[in-house]
Amino acid sequence: MVSLIVKLYALNSELQGKQEIETAYNETLTLMNRPLEALVDFGDAVLHKLNELKLADAGVMFFIEDGAPRALSCMNIAPPDKMSEAGDECLRRKTPLRFTGIEADQFRPVATSLGAVSPREIALFPLAHKDKTLGVLELGRIEEYSAGQIALLQRIADQTAGAMNSMLAFEGLRKMSEQMAGANRELKQFNLELQSMNAELKMQQDEINQTNEKLKEASGPSPTFWPTCPTNSAPR
Repeated sequence: MVSLIVKLYALNSELQGKQEIETAYNETLTLMNRPLEALVDFGDAVLHKLNELKLADAGVMFFIEDGAPRALSCMNIAPPDKMSEAGDECLRRKTPLRFTGIEADQFRPVATSLGAVSPREIALFPLAHKDKTLGVLELGRIEEYSAGQIALLQRIADQTAGAMNSMLAFEGLRKMSEQMAGANRELKQFNLELQSMNAELKMQQDEINQTNEKLKEASGPSPTFWPTCPTNSAPR
């Protein structure tokens, strides 16, 4: 009887854990569907949502720009000057990396309401969409992650990369639209200037024609010249 109760309790805990994971995933998806135009705002929102869901106590989202990763958004730590070697390795492998048993001097202190503390685990996830790698999500946690939480964070990282890719595509279309609008404005201005030039040329041609007509009227009809031939008379 006791063993059955223990099994039921374990099963209930497992189901509850799965439900919490799915709830957290759905909340993150809802966040990603919000209309955020700037990547930095999106990165801040994702990191703070992970903190709200107790999936991260600190974090950095790196974004690859012009071939080099830079810190896009940070949470509870100062912005790093560059990505760590672990981040480079995560990019190279394109797989998550985990570091447990972190020593106090191996990671930047995490700011909390109780002061600065060191994380117990660091997890890194590549932000990849199809064949395009967009960056790395680096998270620190005071408590160690469970296997289910790591799987959840991988799903969130995949969705984050997809959302970032859509934002970049939209930004590219917006810039292209602005360029086309600018080109259309320049073309319209050129057409207006061309019409003005044509109107001015027409006025000048009309004036020339009127001047020619006045000169023609002032000179009168053209005289007719007949050749005068000498008359040869026969001697009388």
